[in-house]
Amino acid sequence: MADRIPVLECITLTVSEECAADPIQFREILEIADRMKQQGMTGQFWGPTTEKRNRFVWFLLKTLADDAMESLCFHFRKHLPLKVLNAPTTEIDIYTIKEGHTRGEVERTWSAVARSIEGTEGHVATSWGDVRQSEGQPGQGIWICGWESVEAHMNQGGTNEEFRRTGEDAVTLVANLEAAHAKLQAY
Repeated sequence: MADRIPVLECITLTVSEECAADPIQFREILEIADRMKQQGMTGQFWGPTTEKRNRFVWFLLKTLADDAMESLCFHFRKHLPLKVLNAPTTEIDIYTIKEGHTRGEVERTWSAVARSIEGTEGHVATSWGDVRQSEGQPGQGIWICGWESVEAHMNQGGTNEEFRRTGEDAVTLVANLEAAHAKLQAY
């Protein structure tokens, strides 16, 4: 029996330009996923990344960690990050902790980054989590941050010295960093 804990499943898809131009084609997929509510799914968010319009990010919020779909499920320490997912723009950073560093180091660094932007202009909310140990690579994790816009994120990087410094510290601890921004919609 799977643990009944909050899980955020992250699926990324790269689609043809034709599909990206008409995302209504994904409606059937979203409707099929919506039927997973019987298996513990509580909601879903979906949208294209700003950097690559044909790359989509799909988050499934669940209370059960077990299902047949192959993807990464992330555990969050306190609660599912609904404020981040509902923000006008969501920054998504998926990473692996570099060899020689620990989750504790990364956790402390993410906390410092979050403190540096808490309450600042353009910032909505921040959260991070770890991949389930039964899948993915050891040490994989996710940092997600809600912003008013991509520009608000970039402005913080240009004007907030503490944010820039702690962000640079975080990057030294991780490898295989995949970063993107997306405008997600709740379904």
